[in-house]
Amino acid sequence: MRIFLLAWNPNRWIWETLSKDIEEIDQTGFMTRAWSVGKRRDLPIGSRVFVMRLGSEPKGIVGSGYALTEPSLSLHWDQERASQGEKNLSAQFQFDYLSKVPIISLLELQQPPFSQVNWTPQSSGMEIPAEVATLLENKWGEFTSGHDFPEEVLRTITYTEGATKQVLVNAYERNRKAREACIGFHGSRCQVCNVLLDEFYGEDFEGFIHVHHLRPLSEVSESHEIDPIKDLVPVCPNCHAIIHRRSPPYSIQEMRELIKNANRLTMASEISKIPI
Repeated sequence: MRIFLLAWNPNRWIWETLSKDIEEIDQTGFMTRAWSVGKRRDLPIGSRVFVMRLGSEPKGIVGSGYALTEPSLSLHWDQERASQGEKNLSAQFQFDYLSKVPIISLLELQQPPFSQVNWTPQSSGMEIPAEVATLLENKWGEFTSGHDFPEEVLRTITYTEGATKQVLVNAYERNRKAREACIGFHGSRCQVCNVLLDEFYGEDFEGFIHVHHLRPLSEVSESHEIDPIKDLVPVCPNCHAIIHRRSPPYSIQEMRELIKNANRLTMASEISKIPI
């Protein structure tokens, strides 16, 4: 999947509906709007995008989403220029996460391994190199929903009058209220290995945990409602990665059995080293 950067400068364009848009994502999991893509014509449907806040501080990435349409000419985003009939390239995007302040700051992005990218472009549409894009997606997942595995993003393709429209729906794993309800009930201790990350890594990681869908989202209909107590479970990043090492994912019980078996093998190995 190709990843692009959408630039937003509050000094040039005031996002008057930002609070409302964030609320819509909280309630439904996504929000759709058009966005200028500069001179970029090659931005395929389904491409991943990140919103970069520029201009005045604070600067950094404040949102993410996917392209629903390819770029096409439309009236300019600047109302004054639009009134004169001026047009620019834009596309429709479905945003799955938005914040008023940067989730990843510009200062962080200017440090290795992200520093090879120009994070302050003059306009939208810059493509992020694949090697950096993967690292960025991983870091974004850590700071947002905490469960950004491809297996947990529901993607469907519909066909209308001969045209292909790709609709990307990740309303569920991005629903922060469901995540908070899950952790509020189950706590932030991994339900597989029983680790509490702040006990292991220190107080800076208090409350940090991934949230796993017990029922794969690929099996969920668009109208399905998530029960954060029964359908979601907190798991640490390591266990979450192993859960999704196969399809269908390992169950929580299967994961516990893997750990038990691994511990037996480790114990047997250590016993074999004891001199007789």
